[in-house]
Amino acid sequence: MFRSLGYTTEVTPASRDGGYDILLRGRDGVMSIVECKPGFNL
Repeated sequence: MFRSLGYTTEVTPASRDGGYDILLRGRDGVMSIVECKPGFNL
């Protein structure tokens, strides 16, 4: 999804330390971070 919006992406190694899961860099060079959490459908 992020790549289709023009971001370069880097998935970080799996860990249980609560770290970031995806690093994004936009066309303007600004870096953003994504932290993924499990979700549940009710």
